[in-house]
Amino acid sequence: MNPHAANTMSRSLIVILAVAALAGCAASGKPVRMTAASAAPTSADAPQPAAPMPAAQAPRKAELPAQALTRDILFKLLVGEVAGQRGEVGLAAEAYGDLAKTTRDPRVAKRATEAAMYAQNPELAIRSSRIWMEADPSDEAAAQTHASILVSAGDFEAAAPVLTAVLARQGPRTGPALLQIGSMLNRSADRAAAFAFARSIVAPYSGLPEANLMLAQMAFNAGEPDTALQLGEKAVKLKGDWEPALMFVAQVKASRDPAAAARYLAEASKRLPGSRSLGLAHARGLAGSGQYPAALVEFKRLAELFPKDGEIGVTVGALASQAGDHATANQYLRMALESDYNEKDNVRLMLGQVEAERGDTDAALRWFESVTPGTAVYMPAQVSIARLVLKASGMDAARERLRAVRTDSPLEQVQLVLAEASLLRDAGDDRAAFDLLDAATREYAGIADLWYDHGMAAERLNLLDVVETSLRKVIELKPDHAHAYNALGFSLADRNVRLLEARGYIEQALQLAPEDPYIIDSLGWVQYRLGEHEDAEKTLRRAMSIKDDPEVVAHLAEVLATRGKTSEARNLLNGSLSKNPGNSALQAAQSRLQP
Repeated sequence: MNPHAANTMSRSLIVILAVAALAGCAASGKPVRMTAASAAPTSADAPQPAAPMPAAQAPRKAELPAQALTRDILFKLLVGEVAGQRGEVGLAAEAYGDLAKTTRDPRVAKRATEAAMYAQNPELAIRSSRIWMEADPSDEAAAQTHASILVSAGDFEAAAPVLTAVLARQGPRTGPALLQIGSMLNRSADRAAAFAFARSIVAPYSGLPEANLMLAQMAFNAGEPDTALQLGEKAVKLKGDWEPALMFVAQVKASRDPAAAARYLAEASKRLPGSRSLGLAHARGLAGSGQYPAALVEFKRLAELFPKDGEIGVTVGALASQAGDHATANQYLRMALESDYNEKDNVRLMLGQVEAERGDTDAALRWFESVTPGTAVYMPAQVSIARLVLKASGMDAARERLRAVRTDSPLEQVQLVLAEASLLRDAGDDRAAFDLLDAATREYAGIADLWYDHGMAAERLNLLDVVETSLRKVIELKPDHAHAYNALGFSLADRNVRLLEARGYIEQALQLAPEDPYIIDSLGWVQYRLGEHEDAEKTLRRAMSIKDDPEVVAHLAEVLATRGKTSEARNLLNGSLSKNPGNSALQAAQSRLQP
């Protein structure tokens, strides 16, 4: 018997026994208390009642009503059960709603509320949750659920007395209750109205840090960052070592002035050196702003405080590797491997990369080969092995190593083809790379990434018709592939043909990825080709501010020279060549600018 059949039989047996017991009580004429034995349908996706807030001064527990089991009640109970079993949640909710109204039993009313929420019937959910709350005033979940449904419906006026009463009962638990109510209100569709409502019910508690943080979060979500910052700083003033308030203030500052946020986090982490959350936020902020040495120092401090924290160990390893400190990277990655960090295969891959970078091929191979088959990093590990084989034994051996990998997944097989083409391209054999990809498109015609690489390989061979065909195929398979639109537009712009059409493709790419520096660079280049030199300069400077890429520099230098800013163009090229010696795009631009 399969598990699904067993579960169905079990539910049916429970229903039969419950109905039989209720029928026996009805025959005896004795009153019974409704037990809601037949539950509303449940689902992981169904809306759930809000979790109860612990009450310090809860009202007296309600007596459950004694209720004779009439034929009408029994019929509605069966209707609700059968409808729920058949997936007719609307009918089940109506049946339970009628039962709740008839019996005033809080357990039935709770089931009716859950069924109405599942059926997305807000009016019935409001009526049922009101009965639940009135039938059992001691159940904080009932009051909170009723208020939550009212807020979702936008009826703040009706929710106000309910939440006010809930808060009045909390006593020493008022602070946590305020934060929980704030979390509920932050889900409101009308955030400005929710914020105004929150201010009215929280007014008596303005001296509590939780009240100020709750309002600060709501103000930020309502688009009032100045008010949010003011309230957040008040929460910090009331409770100076409170991490949630400190983190929130840093978040608001970061949205306006990242440098100010970094200074604030540095001061906060000094004041609370044992705080993991503040320390991580500070360290990540340093890394995000490119201050990698300072970030590494902070992460290493945290690793000493939390030696079993694998996430910190992995981050230290990655930063140390980036800085060329392979010994430190190896040390901390091994620590992460011994911790409770879940992504152990990621760590093994990183250790292999570290050993490869410092020239220990045997150690690197051992780590790459230890990556578990079937995991997300298994294919990258195989590609890394092939690159080591290429260095040691040549192209034929490397290609043979890739072809020896066994997989039943078309996606993984394409990854291997792309890796083999990459080896050929890096070796300068563009024709062999194209032929390999071209053959693969006939076998795996439905995979967009393969067509994209096929188009780029055709671009290197100046096969414009093939470039267009392949990139249009990418767009057909994956309409939100920003780089396919960009590549198609840039290919035309770079050849100085169909420029208005090229601009259209690039602008479509920008709609999909507005901050991508490579797409912004393409827009600047097509503007240059169209003779819009001033706009081109502005656009390319913006691209360069996001990423100081050699090709962007080369494009900007040509535009500057066209605009008579030859000295600046040469200085720009010379500076970039010192960081990227031998770059072909920079060298070509420099040769064109020679006097």
